[in-house]
Amino acid sequence: MPEKELLAVPNAILTPGRHLGPEEAEGGIYDAQGRYIESARHLRRRRNLTAPTPQQLNPSSTLPRLRGRYLYLGWFFNHYGHFILESFSRCWALEESGSVDGYLFHLHAPRPEARRDYLGFFSLLGLPLHRLHFVMEPVSVDELLVPSQQAVLARGMSPEVLELYPRMAHRARTLMPATSGHRKLYLSRRLLPDSMRKAANEMALESRFREKGYRVVHPQYLSIQQQLSLYYGARQFAGLDGSGLHNVLFSEEPESMWLLGAENRLADAITQVQINEWRQCHTTLILQQVPQADCIPSQLTPFVIDSQILEGRVPLTPYDRFNWVSQLSARVAGKAPGSAGRVLRQLKLRPDEACLFENLVAEAGHQESPDCREEHRESELISFLLAERYLSEGKPRKALGILEKLLPGYRNNPAFLHRYAEILKAAEMHEEALSFATEALALDPGNPPLALFHAELSLLTRGAGTALPLLEELVTAYPAFLAARIKLAEILAKQEQFEAAADILGELLAESPERKNLWPRLTWYLFRAGRLEEARGAAREALQRAPDNPFSRMHLARIHLQLGEPQLAMNWIDKAIEQAPGKPELRKLREQISMKLSRPSGNDGTRA
Repeated sequence: MPEKELLAVPNAILTPGRHLGPEEAEGGIYDAQGRYIESARHLRRRRNLTAPTPQQLNPSSTLPRLRGRYLYLGWFFNHYGHFILESFSRCWALEESGSVDGYLFHLHAPRPEARRDYLGFFSLLGLPLHRLHFVMEPVSVDELLVPSQQAVLARGMSPEVLELYPRMAHRARTLMPATSGHRKLYLSRRLLPDSMRKAANEMALESRFREKGYRVVHPQYLSIQQQLSLYYGARQFAGLDGSGLHNVLFSEEPESMWLLGAENRLADAITQVQINEWRQCHTTLILQQVPQADCIPSQLTPFVIDSQILEGRVPLTPYDRFNWVSQLSARVAGKAPGSAGRVLRQLKLRPDEACLFENLVAEAGHQESPDCREEHRESELISFLLAERYLSEGKPRKALGILEKLLPGYRNNPAFLHRYAEILKAAEMHEEALSFATEALALDPGNPPLALFHAELSLLTRGAGTALPLLEELVTAYPAFLAARIKLAEILAKQEQFEAAADILGELLAESPERKNLWPRLTWYLFRAGRLEEARGAAREALQRAPDNPFSRMHLARIHLQLGEPQLAMNWIDKAIEQAPGKPELRKLREQISMKLSRPSGNDGTRA
């Protein structure tokens, strides 16, 4: 690991960060003569992540200039695991640098937009976020302080950097004391997106640890402050290997971790063991053999947890196997011809699993589905396949007819009950769907997507008076569960509570501005709330993020008409009609604007 030093570079030049791949980046710091500053390199394992960065550049006298004294904080990674382990590697200098005018980061992300929620970590370190800047274009600085990297992935972490994690978590706990107090945490991957590596039967492992007094946590639905407050007070951790377990760094005094790793991802397990050693935390490491296919990256390969690890108490159900094979087929769909055959040979699936896999891959590719052998047609896996096929064909009642026969064996399986309720909803059997969703939620109470589905069914069957308190409670408990906040704003808007709906959606978009489909909705809520200037700003943001959406121009036309600027309104509606001439609502609004223009007025509007 590099020696600890804080280098002052007068008249420094920074080039913007460029994401060249998961393990490669370009972007650096140069002195006034254009010579590369070696201490700005970013090391990872035994490699230099920033190796493609040129060692020399020709200084330009026309670069934008930051006046004053700035502190360089290295690379900001949008991937959570790399962010936690690498993006604080130069923050040891926050106290040693003295007074500065701002802080500079290079960004490592496929899209040039930093994760806004991660900025909360730096707030907990006392860093004023309005003074944090990302280097997105070449820039020069009067004076730049460059701390050496003191945390290198898989190589080491200095005591000064290690100390930052519990400090952040302690601060979070003082802000949210109600979320602390759980000494045992199981950090689950079960509800992560299907595109990420998961175990199809992880709930069985959760149940085992819940019996031992662990609280099961789905971190992705909690705010940063909630998470860190939990981690600070925890002493024992458990879960599948992955970024979530890196959070042991935030514990005040971690004691032990039970870790299930995969033999084909041994390096990740070793990294976690090393992190635990840095915090003097004992590790119980279980390595499971996981089938591997060469066309599916190991970090994306779904698997099932071995029954021996579950102590034989929770057998693998056919529904678990169905979900596992479904995830496998999704990984292969769209790949080169022959990939599915290689996966079948390499993974050695059971005959009924192979039949299911081939059918799912064929359906994803819009190909004719192969016939299963006679003895496999009675398999529960094939029953699940037929039920899903009927559902996709718009025949939910036929799907229910198949699953109803299997229902008695799954009354204690919340995943099955959740899916059964979804199909009941598709069949417009809302009361029955609510009953099964309630059963599922009783078995899996910490499942935010299931709780949201339950609230939506309550809305359909009991009305907004029942659904709104459920949603408000859900949003309070899981503020990072964006779908619940969006649904709450939607229901409030339907209740004509546009002010509250705009506040909820505006706060969400301040945290996640990349969700471009929500900006037109925020525009409408603000417009209906009478907050016209804010609505105009939201409409312009929507237009910038989605220039092909004619309704952002329509919104701007409405706003300018309401502001008494009909000529500007006409300009915007004409642009909208030019973009989407077949939309009758656009022409109807144009008629209204024409009528307004035909009347004498003291102001025809000239603002942009």
